[in-house]
Amino acid sequence: MKIIKFFPVLTAAIAIVAVVSFGACKKPDNSQAIATPLGHLYFHLHTNIGSMEADSGNVFPDANGRKFLLTYAQFFISGITIYNYTTNTPYTLPVNDLVLKYIDNEDYYVADVPAGNYGSVSYNIGLSPAENSTPPNVLYSQMNPGNGLPPATAPMYWNAAQGYVFLNVQGLADTTAAHNGPVNFPFSYQVGTNSMLEHIQLPRQQFTIIPGQISFVHQVCDYGNLLQGIKFVHTATPFNADSATARMVANRVSNNFIQYEMQTIQP
Repeated sequence: MKIIKFFPVLTAAIAIVAVVSFGACKKPDNSQAIATPLGHLYFHLHTNIGSMEADSGNVFPDANGRKFLLTYAQFFISGITIYNYTTNTPYTLPVNDLVLKYIDNEDYYVADVPAGNYGSVSYNIGLSPAENSTPPNVLYSQMNPGNGLPPATAPMYWNAAQGYVFLNVQGLADTTAAHNGPVNFPFSYQVGTNSMLEHIQLPRQQFTIIPGQISFVHQVCDYGNLLQGIKFVHTATPFNADSATARMVANRVSNNFIQYEMQTIQP
């Protein structure tokens, strides 16, 4: 009887020793302690009319021969997502990684993202409904330094009811039928309201994020293509945020505005 009573205790003791011994031999799991290396993602955004850089104040024609120059060309970028090259898995950046592209600046820091190979980029031209209802002093303070309003710019905010101007383009144009007149007609387009948020999906093209280095994703913003076939609206015309012309411009954004160009990397 004593043996029967002792046996379970002995078995338990042996089991405990075995578990302790096994644990002592097992290698520690350090996988959670290894941080994923990060690289610096930048957008390099060119302001073009066709194939020509148009941030200089010079006159250039669009594909139809209409001549115009840009004085303001600015828009918001939000909802930025990059996609793994192999799996197409999306990596969505934080919501406050916003960019306000303006005419005389090309480089914009977006975020530090995991190193690796990526195949595409998508984002919105404009702001989400939540961002569109955020007061300017709050919205701009959340943006990375240099990604917000420059010292001199066209207004990008209407009021609390309508929110922000998503895309603001102004300049001078030749409005003659033969395109042989002076470039002196002041035009202006402002696109906005929640219903005009437009999505951009760049074509699949590999770019690499290298740990600790800057990767520029170069893109061309072609205002000649964006405004092709749309009448020039005079700056003196009272603007309605929900106007038919604004909707015509907004409808061309996703397919006729941004083009992926290339990638460059620097330390």
